[in-house]
Amino acid sequence: MPNFFIKSSFLILTIIISLSIFLRVYYSYYLDSWFDEWNMLYTVDPNVSNEETWKRFFGDRGDSFLPEYYPPLNAFTLKYFLNFTGYNVENARIYSLIFGSLSTILVYILSVSISNSKNNFLATFLFSINLFLIWQSSEIRPHSFVVFFSLLNIILFIQLINKRLNIFFISLYI
Repeated sequence: MPNFFIKSSFLILTIIISLSIFLRVYYSYYLDSWFDEWNMLYTVDPNVSNEETWKRFFGDRGDSFLPEYYPPLNAFTLKYFLNFTGYNVENARIYSLIFGSLSTILVYILSVSISNSKNNFLATFLFSINLFLIWQSSEIRPHSFVVFFSLLNIILFIQLINKRLNIFFISLYI
């Protein structure tokens, strides 16, 4: 009987995560770009030096000043992601889709670490169909990145309190 429960739980979780990925990818089709997305793409251009990216991040646009109010880690991570995948809008959206989709898995891990009940699937399902998170997973903005690392931070904090972390994860948390 427990083997059946494990298989059915894995199937339910796979369906929820697949739904989450499908909704995020489906929404990203035929999506126009906003000015701040183009601004972010200009900032993280992989064809310029890190020094120039840093200047662009803090607002140096040549004839105007328009700073980014995003985490610098997101900007440089996106820059290196675009360096490997190609510098275009679609690849920058894939970057956000990756973090948005992985956040669904972290929500399940977080809900399991808080309580072991069937509500874990409900929490993960509600997170996966959250319209704001679906929308932000398709934008070239740091929201998916921030949600992912916030969830990871909470999970590591709970594990730290429960004393289930080894030295590697403690240093990762810090």
